[in-house]
Amino acid sequence: DDDDDDEHQTDPGPQAAAEASMDTAEHPKQRKKPKRKRRHKNQLMYSEEMEAAPADLAENWAVLACPLGRRTLVVSSEGDTCVYLNNGYRLNHFPSQLPAGHRKNMTKAKEFCVLDCVFEEATRTFHVLDILCWRAHPVMDSDFEFRSFWLQSKFEEEPRTAVRSSINPFVFRPVPRFACTPQTVLQCFSPPLPYDIDSLIFYHKQGIYHRGRSPLVLRLKPEKVSAVLGLAVPLPARRPPIRLSGSGDADGMDSSEDRIRLKPSLLPG
Repeated sequence: DDDDDDEHQTDPGPQAAAEASMDTAEHPKQRKKPKRKRRHKNQLMYSEEMEAAPADLAENWAVLACPLGRRTLVVSSEGDTCVYLNNGYRLNHFPSQLPAGHRKNMTKAKEFCVLDCVFEEATRTFHVLDILCWRAHPVMDSDFEFRSFWLQSKFEEEPRTAVRSSINPFVFRPVPRFACTPQTVLQCFSPPLPYDIDSLIFYHKQGIYHRGRSPLVLRLKPEKVSAVLGLAVPLPARRPPIRLSGSGDADGMDSSEDRIRLKPSLLPG
């Protein structure tokens, strides 16, 4: 009986096999493109809100006036300078006078720099808040006092970073930092400042560069200075900012993925 059943089974034949093959070809499996790993994601250090002044504010803290703009991570390496958001998205790339920032400014193959910056769209300026690495020498584990000295001295050695040119279409300027006294806090609001203030940022002098929120970095908006520090300061008159799409304040945690590019061709002169 089994043999009879085998005899009555129909061979599908080559035509049916070809049709099945065509069906498979018409409906291929959709392969998802592998996501590129964003190795520069979550590299920035962010502040906490200052609710009350630390008892050792005058002795162990420094203060700087944080510009209004877009927080970015700037990396110069292999003859190119790249700008990243905190979510790891590369916002732009261009030549610069930072070490290894353009092809004619390379001395060693492994050389690179990493900077914590605020980008000001109106003036095409990267205001440098902090330094993570310079010429492949990491300083994240160094305290804030040393990083501030290192940042200032290295930019003094590279004055061309502050001059706009065809190979440096965006300028880089370290943000001045001061010992924390009533006089220096008032000085942060004294004209003429070259940029609009977003907030005061207080760094503990012994704090290292810590990715993410750090209790050793405190932030105070201008309108809260009087209540928290007991100092009467003039609220800064801000120019109408030219803001990037979806951008928040300078120190806000950013998760947007703006597709806007910072084109050097838009620079005046």
